[in-house]
Amino acid sequence: MSRYVAAPYTDYVFIEAPPDPIVRVGKRGFNLWIPKDWNHPKRRPDGTFGDRFDDPGRLHNPPIPDDDMFRMIYAASGPEGAVCETAAYLRPKPRKLRNRSLARRSNQADKGVMDEDWCSTRKASFTSLNKDLVFVDVSSHQTANALSEDRFIAHWIAAAGYSDVDPLIFRGPNRRLTQEVARHIWERTEPGGIGLPGQPPGKVVAGIYYSSRHGDGTYDYPCWALFDKRVDGHHNPGHDVDLSLDDTCPLAPHIKRAAEYLGLVIE
Repeated sequence: MSRYVAAPYTDYVFIEAPPDPIVRVGKRGFNLWIPKDWNHPKRRPDGTFGDRFDDPGRLHNPPIPDDDMFRMIYAASGPEGAVCETAAYLRPKPRKLRNRSLARRSNQADKGVMDEDWCSTRKASFTSLNKDLVFVDVSSHQTANALSEDRFIAHWIAAAGYSDVDPLIFRGPNRRLTQEVARHIWERTEPGGIGLPGQPPGKVVAGIYYSSRHGDGTYDYPCWALFDKRVDGHHNPGHDVDLSLDDTCPLAPHIKRAAEYLGLVIE
């Protein structure tokens, strides 16, 4: 029989801003460190942009006004991770693969393609984060335990159908859960708020640290989800590099390795 006792809340794990620049991959012609406008055509009826840690405030009752919501800026510690996070959609969906396999039954697989056309519209942009920033590490088992102890998050864990707590669920496919985790972190760490257990004093909680689900099986790329309002003025944008598979591009080896990890064919 299970037993429960009252005990202090578990501390969240916080990660300091990395010493090296982080990188974001996106469309050329835009400042990649400025979030999408609230009126962007890709904004969904639920108020999010469909990404893992977007603000679900519009779904709350009553809905949270846009002025009181945050927008996330997603980045990685290196170009391979940034390319993996951006290009993962190029892989064929399992349902399509299944239907094609049933129809064709050949000895060759259908694979996604990474080519120069895709690269020619994209760039990598680098920035250095200030040292006064910290991030909640949702890849940590300790943070997973801390989140599960909060009644609000426990509700969303149960609603998502999870019977046990594992850090993987906080970077998994259930977007409502991961988005509510982001909203929870935002609200608890607002200036003058009650804070989170283990929160470092005098630091700005600027977002979420997590490990990418993509990689080679032995290394998961470190990723950063930045609260737009809290990193504004707290980072120093550096240079941009246009993506290309040509060997003259300094990022070409990283792009090719990312494509390999994603199982894409390079053309």
